[in-house]
Amino acid sequence: MSGSKTNAMRRKALLEAVRAVPPARDFVWDGADDDDRPANADELAAGVEAARRKRGRPAGSGTKEQVAIRQEWPYVP
Repeated sequence: MSGSKTNAMRRKALLEAVRAVPPARDFVWDGADDDDRPANADELAAGVEAARRKRGRPAGSGTKEQVAIRQEWPYVP
């Protein structure tokens, strides 16, 4: 063994135990830690919208112009 602690429950027993929990008792927030609070509908909608937003460089205006800049060395700002 690698030192990991194993559980004696088999798959069938585990599934029965999970299914025995009523949906109303799936998660109960104790109010102690606000980070553990379930998200409400508005927060979930905001999270979905943020995930759907396109990431990366924003679209440009499409008008680019090549520019050449010359400097004398040593350049000291």
